[in-house]
Amino acid sequence: AIYYFPDVRKLLAEVRRLLRPNGVFLLATANKDLFDFNPSPMSHAYYNPPELRSLLGQFGFASISFFGGSAVPPVGLKSRVFRQLKRLAVRFNLIPGSMAGKRFLKRLVFGALVPMPVELKAEGVKVEEPVEIPADQPDTKHLVLYCVARKG
Repeated sequence: AIYYFPDVRKLLAEVRRLLRPNGVFLLATANKDLFDFNPSPMSHAYYNPPELRSLLGQFGFASISFFGGSAVPPVGLKSRVFRQLKRLAVRFNLIPGSMAGKRFLKRLVFGALVPMPVELKAEGVKVEEPVEIPADQPDTKHLVLYCVARKG
């Protein structure tokens, strides 16, 4: 959750200091380049692959690779309309800033929450492997971005 750090440069300097030579830094972050992305009100900054590559390079990281996880599923007409409405709500700052407000809005739009089972079973769960994505352009096909960087 790099986006929650108020000073990412300070974080990266500390990561670099702590890593051994050729140590590997793994990072997962939300994808800010999605059509209907809604930033957390507690976040400070989100980065896409080109921005992260540039930032990590400034701190001496090398062999920087990016992967996309949780592919954005194809959507039907209802979902496309909803995504447009969500995009407008984000653009005009209509999404509540508090978790209680977000919970209320989700219940209003989606109905009652479905209770989670006490224990989740791994059987029948499809695991999607992250796929390598270009480092020189934003990604709009995955919900999560992963970065692997080696200390130079």
